[in-house]
Amino acid sequence: HLDYLASRDGASNADKAKLFSLASHSKELFEIVKRICTKDLKCGVGVSLVNTVVADTVFEIPYCRCSTDKKIGNIRYPAFVQEKADGLFCNCIISEMGEITFLTRDGKELLQLDNLRNAIYNFLPSKYYGNVLQGELRIRHDGKLLSRQEGNGIFTSCQFGTADQAMADKAVLCLWNIVNINDFWVYQETSVPYVEAFKKIGEIAAILGPAHCVELVKTKVVYTYEEAWEFYLMI
Repeated sequence: HLDYLASRDGASNADKAKLFSLASHSKELFEIVKRICTKDLKCGVGVSLVNTVVADTVFEIPYCRCSTDKKIGNIRYPAFVQEKADGLFCNCIISEMGEITFLTRDGKELLQLDNLRNAIYNFLPSKYYGNVLQGELRIRHDGKLLSRQEGNGIFTSCQFGTADQAMADKAVLCLWNIVNINDFWVYQETSVPYVEAFKKIGEIAAILGPAHCVELVKTKVVYTYEEAWEFYLMI
């Protein structure tokens, strides 16, 4: 019955009643089914620990973190300094066939972004297929970007298909990275230097542009830590 429910977009009251009946044979079974349905095992460990014990048991969406103060010593100059776009992190996955999926940092699919999807699909040349575009999703309304709280509230609703469609249609993808789709799915550290990746997303942003809901994150090459701070203070 769980397999049946998983194959459907929703569940009727009859479906729920049947699940309740099947799961009520014992207290333990009911608890297990409840945890399956809420996707919360509540067993005191995280995905990373499970995969450390038995590799590739649970899929964990890859995430490329930005640098923090603790990583300052790893930076070699000249270096890229970029604005931290204040939105929702997004993996825009473009298959080899041009199919487009939007995933959050923890792997939840974002629905209702057809306007953005169609813009990318209709205007992005096929030579860029087979990649994952990484960036921040924001909402531009009446010429202004909404705050993180307002914008992310809309995108949270998009996970359930309950967002105001008119607002979801105003989504803008602010790009800062591109990763080969094969490297992405197998956690492979890419061999492509960031200078090449940034050049490629610059090309994509130039092709699509704000008219097609895609922008490039504000970026500058700096030669000292002090220059990086100047950039930060300016934005």
